[in-house]
Amino acid sequence: MSPDSTTPAILLVDDDEDQLFLSRRLIEKVATGEFIGVATSGVAALKTLSELVSAGSVGNLKAIFLDINMPELHGFEVLRWIRAHEKLVHVKTIMLSSSDDPKDVKESLSQGAHCYLIKLPSVRAMSVIVREILDLAGESVDPVSSQKPLSPI
Repeated sequence: MSPDSTTPAILLVDDDEDQLFLSRRLIEKVATGEFIGVATSGVAALKTLSELVSAGSVGNLKAIFLDINMPELHGFEVLRWIRAHEKLVHVKTIMLSSSDDPKDVKESLSQGAHCYLIKLPSVRAMSVIVREILDLAGESVDPVSSQKPLSPI
């Protein structure tokens, strides 16, 4: 694999298809023209990264967005593997999680992550919330006196 248009500039690692879709769309809006690679598990991420390291084509890789909670191989294990390879030291690693637990944030940063982001809600949860907001928007009532709680995410 040579550093060309088939070598990702950004690698997204997440086992949740909805999260991959949302993350990819958001990144595409900001990183116009950058090739975005996708791995659907920690194991797949290590395979992709190993191939890039072996081929000497990690120079184009700028960032890895890495889910923490994945089956088989946890995101922290993948992060440790990344940080153990000096050829990947330049790559910014952003940990993704639905958790806002300070322990997860601290562990991510102490293991060498550059950033910790809390994931967007799922597509299903967003759909429910948007539907409820649109339903509320159709009602002609005083918004302050008739506040209605939205469905939990």
